[in-house]
Amino acid sequence: MGQPTGPRHYNGFKAAAECWRTINGVRWPQRHCDPTAEIVAAYRAAGIRYRKVKHKDGGSDLFVHPEDHGKAEQIDRKVGYMFG
Repeated sequence: MGQPTGPRHYNGFKAAAECWRTINGVRWPQRHCDPTAEIVAAYRAAGIRYRKVKHKDGGSDLFVHPEDHGKAEQIDRKVGYMFG
């Protein structure tokens, strides 16, 4: 399946089924579209389980393990990342 081209919601997520990935039988929701290096470094330092998936067009999506979404939210607030 190709990359989604549909509309995006206010928070930058794609309005399609590509908002999640199944990794090792677990559904990982998308957390960021085109994440900054600062966000990725903060997630890595906090021990958050994430996967960064690159697009053919050069962009990327960041998927976070469902159990780590609470931690990811805290990191987003600390880093100052705001949706929309």
